[in-house]
Amino acid sequence: MLIALTTIINNNFDPRFIGNTIQNILYLFGAYYIAIRVKLNRLYILKLIVLSIFIHNFLALLMFLNPSLLEIITSIQSTGDKFEYALGNVVKFGTRFIGIGAGTFFSGGIISSIGMLASVYIIDNLKKNKLLWILVYIFICITGIYIARIAFLGILLSFVYLVISYILKKKYSNLPRIFIYTTVFSTIAFSILLTNLDNLMASNSFRHSFEVFINLFSSGELTTNSTEGVKAMLIFPSNLKSILIGDGQFYYDNGSFYMHTDIGYSRLVYYYGVLGIVIYFSIHLYILRYNLKRFKNDKNFKLLLWTLTILLIIGNFKGLLDINWIMFIFYWLALYKIKIENENLSHNK
Repeated sequence: MLIALTTIINNNFDPRFIGNTIQNILYLFGAYYIAIRVKLNRLYILKLIVLSIFIHNFLALLMFLNPSLLEIITSIQSTGDKFEYALGNVVKFGTRFIGIGAGTFFSGGIISSIGMLASVYIIDNLKKNKLLWILVYIFICITGIYIARIAFLGILLSFVYLVISYILKKKYSNLPRIFIYTTVFSTIAFSILLTNLDNLMASNSFRHSFEVFINLFSSGELTTNSTEGVKAMLIFPSNLKSILIGDGQFYYDNGSFYMHTDIGYSRLVYYYGVLGIVIYFSIHLYILRYNLKRFKNDKNFKLLLWTLTILLIIGNFKGLLDINWIMFIFYWLALYKIKIENENLSHNK
């Protein structure tokens, strides 16, 4: 409705959000099929998601190591002129891993971050085979960083999840063991890093992925060229009409972003205003609230929901994203839980 309103008032049709609406409808029915028709439980679904992300990132690694494979995969993907130009530069200079479809650049880093959060949830809820999922988690962390540096946010949030989870469970007896494992792993990783530092610094992908730490140690500034660009692109309209319902424009005719901003909040405001932002995030917030009420005693799941929400909120300061595809799954699982409870209640009567 709001898309139609901003289109009519601004006399400009930008198909981006029509496509987004159709995409979310597909997400909704896909989630329904997985949760209701196939009847997979939450932990099993999250395992499938994590394994899918693992396979995707492994393929991204293979394509980085084998340019011929990269050329074959990218040749069958439909890309716009702007994306194709950026992709060409990445391939030419070897600055990052290239994923498939949405698994490239910023979106790829977000997908990897979701994989990290789902991984720590799985690790936290398994009684055995934890080592396998820890290794999967580490692989997604490393490859995710090489796809997009926003993956550092996923790593941070996954650590926050684990710390809060242990505090909530009051498993303080495990803390010494965790400290020992972390110290040993960090020592080994740091030793390997120092031993191979010269070779790593000669790699464009390493310098790009870890630019923030390289700048920190060389100049004392925790910054990158990308973060400076984000500050410049965090812009908003100044007139009341644009603030309320936007300009109805998402792209210029040449395919570049409207107002030349890549920031999620800025792009949403310029497209359909503050009212649009409220609607855009309302789906996620509704499902969040619904699941928090339905699973109020499941502390681990509530923690996963909150970390995903923080990822969504912070991530939109860097680029445009939604995570409805995974939230819809949680929504249908909650409805299915109600259905089973009602059936059991009727049967007992």
